[in-house]
Amino acid sequence: MVDSRLSIGRKISSILIKSRFTLVLLALLFAGFSYSQEITQSVRGQVLDARYNTPIQDGLVQLIDVQTNDPLLTVETDSNGRFVFSEVPVGRVHVKAGAPFHVVEFKEDVLVNSAQEVIVEFKLEYSLKELETVEIDATTMRGEPINRMAIASAKVITPEMTEKLAGSWDDPMRVVTAYGGVVQQSSGFNHFSVRGHSPVGMLYRVEGVPVYNPNHFAEIGATGGFVTQFSSALLSTSDFYSGVFPAEFGNATNSVFDFRFRKGNNQNREHSLNANVFGLDLATEGPFSKNSKASYLINYRYSTLGVLAQIVDVGGVRPQYQDLSANIYLPTERFGDFSVFAIGGLSNLLIEAERDTAEWTEFGSRVERQIGSNSGTVGLVHRIPVSEKGYIHSVLSGSIGEYFDSSDYLERDLSWSTYDVADYNTNRITFTTDYNHQFSKRHSNKTGVILSYIDHEYLGQYYNRTGDTLVEFANTQGEAMLVQAFTQSKFALGNKFEFTGGVHYIHLLLNNSFGIDPRAGLSYRPNSATKFTIGYGHHSRVEDLSVYYTRDRNGNLINNDLGLLKSHQAVIGASRMLTSSLRLSGELYYHYLYDVPVQQNGSYSVLGLFGSLPIGDLVNDGFGENYGVEVNLQRFTVKGFYYMLSGALFNARYRGGDGVWRNTEYNQRYSYNLIAGKEFELKPKDNKRRLLGVNANFRQSGGVWLTPIDLAESREVGWTILDQSNPNSLQQQEQYNLDFAIILKKIRTKVSSELSLSIKNLTSNQAVLTREFDPDSDSIIERTDYGVIPVIGYTLHF
Repeated sequence: MVDSRLSIGRKISSILIKSRFTLVLLALLFAGFSYSQEITQSVRGQVLDARYNTPIQDGLVQLIDVQTNDPLLTVETDSNGRFVFSEVPVGRVHVKAGAPFHVVEFKEDVLVNSAQEVIVEFKLEYSLKELETVEIDATTMRGEPINRMAIASAKVITPEMTEKLAGSWDDPMRVVTAYGGVVQQSSGFNHFSVRGHSPVGMLYRVEGVPVYNPNHFAEIGATGGFVTQFSSALLSTSDFYSGVFPAEFGNATNSVFDFRFRKGNNQNREHSLNANVFGLDLATEGPFSKNSKASYLINYRYSTLGVLAQIVDVGGVRPQYQDLSANIYLPTERFGDFSVFAIGGLSNLLIEAERDTAEWTEFGSRVERQIGSNSGTVGLVHRIPVSEKGYIHSVLSGSIGEYFDSSDYLERDLSWSTYDVADYNTNRITFTTDYNHQFSKRHSNKTGVILSYIDHEYLGQYYNRTGDTLVEFANTQGEAMLVQAFTQSKFALGNKFEFTGGVHYIHLLLNNSFGIDPRAGLSYRPNSATKFTIGYGHHSRVEDLSVYYTRDRNGNLINNDLGLLKSHQAVIGASRMLTSSLRLSGELYYHYLYDVPVQQNGSYSVLGLFGSLPIGDLVNDGFGENYGVEVNLQRFTVKGFYYMLSGALFNARYRGGDGVWRNTEYNQRYSYNLIAGKEFELKPKDNKRRLLGVNANFRQSGGVWLTPIDLAESREVGWTILDQSNPNSLQQQEQYNLDFAIILKKIRTKVSSELSLSIKNLTSNQAVLTREFDPDSDSIIERTDYGVIPVIGYTLHF
């Protein structure tokens, strides 16, 4: 059976290529606006103390010109921690903030355009270094995570990175692959592996609450998809963790993506419209009224791929997706601040079968597939101070999800028969609350609980040629309560050392399995430009509910006593600002996984899951081991030029129930990335300021490991059967991709626009992603990567 990732990606890329000329004409049509006045914009925001979430008075905020790297303007914050730069020339700037007894913080590559106010928020960390004045020009560490409890293995993802990184497609999931040890596995999808782990096992959070896979065309048993269900128009700076997470994060052993949404403009209404070969994207934000401090931020996207597919012949493919996301901010005088966030998406792809029997070149030609996912999350967030030293943060959210992948095939007489069925439905209600308190200048603490109710239904069937019947391999349904609690503290040990320590508790009430996960980290800063870190974490993970509700032929639950998967993780790291804009960082890490669910006396392990759910009787007898080194050299933008060189050497293996150590599928041994870009200031034309950005992204990694196909058994049953006695023994060729993007920005008095061309996989690398048995040709077919994918788009801000 054709892998759904390949089916969707290959068909969508075909539509993109055939429709690119339509978007060129559309972009030229929109590009005709012009104005002729002096162009400036305001930059405003607020500086807060990260410990108390309270305003900092008399802090300094500075604008730095990206083209010249020179300071432009400096202002002080008022009694509410607010600042305003009223007339800032449009273009690209860095924004830097500092305050006495606090660490300086940067906002990188902020675009000042005429159509939208720039609103930035700083949360400054406290420093015991007693400075009577703000050393805002001192060399200080840049690219630090938002979470003040994070010590190691944390990366920062900004909206500006999703805009400029070549091949990102406005998707933060693709941006994170710029860092060492994070490997994108295909051009058409945003799945990635971290440190040799399977993409399964990653935790998503939005506004502090765990959510389901927030991607279009999400697959059963996977954590990625085609593109995220929300645009970067909603994103604030977010954190990504590749290991050793702070104690507030639980139920994950792989990685964590902690998304944060920004607030809408509470003074002016602003809008943007984007058109590209994927579809239309409309964003709007502003205050509810002139006298209100409340604001809204709403984004809607509708894919026109399905419409284009009816105009352009792409072999009967009908992809469709749309999403709606929002963040509504509602501050009050007495009851704290409320906000409501929502993300939701519908995606569906119909791959039609070939009706002409003469055109049947392989079994896939006669298969008609319906693939997609529908999911959504709504959350109510509340933050309220309870004293001068503490505040409470709470979230109540509800999620629903449906994931389906079913196929029918045409018989020789053109009648239909069911080939396979996969349908997964789930619902979740989650409440989380945490109390943040500053006990002293040296000690801060965050303590909280996470309560989740989860239910699910899963039906899986496939056609067996031998019996000429549908075989049911999964039919589960059930519910469970998941309880998590944590506490974590940060201690300043003198002026140069910081220690973070905490513990996370996780308890699955379904079978009373639990995990106690201590976390600890130590950082040493001999000066403001250098940092050394060491961290340790124990992590536990619950499997999908379908595992616990698997039954044997007699209807008995066979995995209801399955324990949690657990992992020890350790890391040693160092970071150094070689200059004020050049950072070198590296980490050595070791992950040891135990109590891994595996098939007793067999090779199967949940560490190899991707695009499927485990079936059968499992026991906690498996192990895993991942270790390696990662290095990143990052130049932050100076005179419009930036680059990052990242690389990783690693080894990842697992041991099944048969006691044999094997490669994980993603034990690619090495990976490296080189991204670079330059933004040029063009000569003004018709009083328009023009910026031309050129960006490139080259990445290479070792090949993945695939399991050989059992040809005899595949012939017998009529579809692909893998040789599970020798899993992950065939290493595929190296993967390499070159992505390129060029963006032309035109900034007028009250309107700005962007014309972009992005080409993914410019070298058309054809790495083998899967191998499948085709019953019609009685042969093994290799499915390769998607080739060149061009995306042309136009954005209008007004």
